[in-house]
Amino acid sequence: MNEGFKVYSGLSSAQRESRLFRSGIEATLTSSSKGIKGSQASLRRNQTSGERNRLEDTYETLPSDKAHKQCYNILMYNLSVLQITPLGAGPGMRAASDLLSGAVRMDSVDSSESMGAAPGEWRGVMKLLQRIAVRTLYSLGLDSGEVLLRAMGYRRYVVEGVTPLLQRSGKSLPEPYRSAALALERSLALEQPGRSGLLMGMDPEFIILRESTGRVVPASR
Repeated sequence: MNEGFKVYSGLSSAQRESRLFRSGIEATLTSSSKGIKGSQASLRRNQTSGERNRLEDTYETLPSDKAHKQCYNILMYNLSVLQITPLGAGPGMRAASDLLSGAVRMDSVDSSESMGAAPGEWRGVMKLLQRIAVRTLYSLGLDSGEVLLRAMGYRRYVVEGVTPLLQRSGKSLPEPYRSAALALERSLALEQPGRSGLLMGMDPEFIILRESTGRVVPASR
């Protein structure tokens, strides 16, 4: 679990942010990047009502800044999403937030069936949140922990925090990580004993040639 934590812990916030940026993920992990976001919001607030109306008419922005302040706390284990919890939801979003959180929370590692319980709009949101969260941890060399995402509108989400999951000596993992770990152990226990070791596959876009004969090396080798 989180075998790349040493590398992650050795990175500065700016380096982590840079890694995410190279992977196509927006993030505000440093004070400078948060300041840029804050100055943009301040500039928007200082616009005259006429300017704001023209911009909203041109770009069809959402009617309220509150729509861009919804945050989601995402728990993951072994690069699988366990739970998505909307944060700061107002009364008008409470029912949808409860549905979103309940549809993703699960007792097994596979969430495909749980996601099917949500209606189409929220199911699309969940898939997008899951993809971003998984890419975030993977890009940072992690596989388990929490990712905090903030909705920016137009299906844009910014990573505002990453908390790796650590196994404390003599202590069991908290839920829902504990259940996910047990489910993974049960799944691995079902594998047949004495099976062959890992084999490296071959990408169909690339081939390996034997230099002496010029022949293609089979992927099984």
